[in-house]
Amino acid sequence: ELAISEGNGDDIINPGESVQLLVELNNDGDWSDAYDVSSTLTIIDNEYIDISNSNADYGSINSGVSVMNDMGPYTFSVPDDAPLGFLSFVLEVTSSTSTEFEYTTTLPITLPVTLFQSGYPYGTSFEVASSPLVIDFDDDGDDEIVFGDKN
Repeated sequence: ELAISEGNGDDIINPGESVQLLVELNNDGDWSDAYDVSSTLTIIDNEYIDISNSNADYGSINSGVSVMNDMGPYTFSVPDDAPLGFLSFVLEVTSSTSTEFEYTTTLPITLPVTLFQSGYPYGTSFEVASSPLVIDFDDDGDDEIVFGDKN
């Protein structure tokens, strides 16, 4: 499970935002307890992204338990001139077990960078044939978009 906390709080990554990425790791119930679980996040082929915190320690994860890195999220910045599209990351996870066996796996993570905002674009089942009005109705500093339908 992934959780994103970013610049304007809509959980959508836009150019110009800083991102905190939370990743939940699950230790399957059929596996033994994992000790000293740590991970490193790397970006694949993208010179725009600056990862400021690429490491997370999960501690011990008992069999059948999930743990999230909410005490130390991965952090990265998406500059204003970053191209739109998908960011491809690799998360390398390592741990030890009670048998002194070291476990390592890599997990792909893909995140979109878009110009979308929460609630926009707005999907309709009808044609929008008006010109939208952008205005700050509630005087909170954020503009609202108002439009009418074809009827």
